[in-house]
Amino acid sequence: MLFADVKGSMELAERLGDEEWHQILDRFLQILAEGVHRFEGTVNQYTGDGIMALFGAPIAHEDHAQRACYAALHIRDEVAEYATELKRERGLTFSTRMGMHSGDVVVGKIGDDLRMDYTAQGQSVGLAQRMESLASPDTCYLTDATATLTAGYFELESLGDFRVKGVSDPVPVHRLVGSGAATSRFDISRARGLTRFVGRESDMATLENAIEKAQAGHGQVVGIVAEAGTGKSRLSFEFVERLRARGMTVNQGTGLAHGRNLPYLPMLQVFRGYYGIEERDDDRTVREKIAGRMLLLDEEFREVLPVLFEFFGAPDPDQPMPRMDPDAKQRALFSVLRRIVQGADPRAGRRPARS
Repeated sequence: MLFADVKGSMELAERLGDEEWHQILDRFLQILAEGVHRFEGTVNQYTGDGIMALFGAPIAHEDHAQRACYAALHIRDEVAEYATELKRERGLTFSTRMGMHSGDVVVGKIGDDLRMDYTAQGQSVGLAQRMESLASPDTCYLTDATATLTAGYFELESLGDFRVKGVSDPVPVHRLVGSGAATSRFDISRARGLTRFVGRESDMATLENAIEKAQAGHGQVVGIVAEAGTGKSRLSFEFVERLRARGMTVNQGTGLAHGRNLPYLPMLQVFRGYYGIEERDDDRTVREKIAGRMLLLDEEFREVLPVLFEFFGAPDPDQPMPRMDPDAKQRALFSVLRRIVQGADPRAGRRPARS
């Protein structure tokens, strides 16, 4: 369960008046709902100046706690931009607070023939709401239950034990700081230490044969298919480590369960690595890294830079992307990426790709 609301909403409403406050709140609620839906959560209640959202019900997800944390981080960043806009244009100090807890609840429809709501009930709901009430402005607090499920995937700060109304024992509380280094269960296992890699000589030989063909100029795609838990991730990891040991550059993209609503996520990850873009980079830094790399390859890439900037979520306000339909934008984007991968020079035809 994730709760989010506006800090000091009554004071803001009194200061602004009903109509202006409604406009501000409407946009805020849109940001909250978009963040929840982005990671396949469900907004099951609007609480006046905020929302209550569920992850794991009615749509079941094994990574429901991770999805909730990703949603909270996305909401935090989007609300921060909105707050800056309100500060600049209206002189308002606007902040939000969020709280979440993972636990057992009873979910279903409640009400009568005149009104029927799908919601969750139980002590866990109240505990999530208490986390929101405790949270400092522009932060998200988690219970220990959620922190345990998301450890390694996110950077968390332990705040110690809190006395929470309605709970007899002190409750360990954590602050959600940001994304962690791990993106999969294999990353978590690797951090704990891997066992010895043995018995995969035949599989590794197949991969080695594919890379030899690729280096000879014949591009390869290899699909690794097997039952869950049989070592597909470990095989891929060991192969990539061998390539890196030979001095080869490896750019990786990962298909994440929560990434189905994020267009081209694996491709974005691959090319973020290619351009050297990091999570902490602001929009200007992202644009500088993309432009620097592309213009060194070929000055003719300058005309497509606005398309790339938008693709990486860092549009240039001074050079917006020209209006084009989605299909045309996709063709332009794929054309650029294809030229990068193939090492193509638009003036001299194709040249050999570099490893």
